[in-house]
Amino acid sequence: MKHKKFSVLAVLGLFFWMALCLDAAARDCDVCGKEMEGRYYYREDPLTGGTNYFCSDCAKLKNHCFTCNLPVLPGGTELVDGRNLCPKHTASAITSDDQAKQICNEVVQDINRQFSRWMDFPTTNALVSIANRLYLQNLFVTQGGHGICVSVYGATISNPLADGRVLHSVTILGNISKPELMATCAHEFTHAY
Repeated sequence: MKHKKFSVLAVLGLFFWMALCLDAAARDCDVCGKEMEGRYYYREDPLTGGTNYFCSDCAKLKNHCFTCNLPVLPGGTELVDGRNLCPKHTASAITSDDQAKQICNEVVQDINRQFSRWMDFPTTNALVSIANRLYLQNLFVTQGGHGICVSVYGATISNPLADGRVLHSVTILGNISKPELMATCAHEFTHAY
């Protein structure tokens, strides 16, 4: 009986090992698309939660996607502010300032509806603008921020006016995906509250 259990376990172990070998051998690089041989790397995509695999050649690339940190091939999307985007996040980025502002308006209306019982988020005394990373970094330096945060997605500055009102300037990073834009907008309007 012991011999039979050992044989079954040995066969199951062999199948498991073969499945791992076949899986590794058949995997293509998510950056260049070539079949990976030998050593490969992987990273989790923070937006989708999926895993991205890339070959050792792509691991040597100097540019990485601002959103998922996956290597970006030369000739990929490079934004004016120095950010790089992989093809997947280039396709999901909201590139129109008007569309981004419309999404922010919908987010503010939604959070006002959800929290109307307890608070009111500013709508008439808030100016929303879409900016690049360099502009946002300069805002932090101007406002007395120490160091430069390379992953800044937004900023809110509340300006008191002579008549006692407060005008909120909400600045959101452009060329990001809709979920990132919505989360940033909700976060920044919480500062404005």
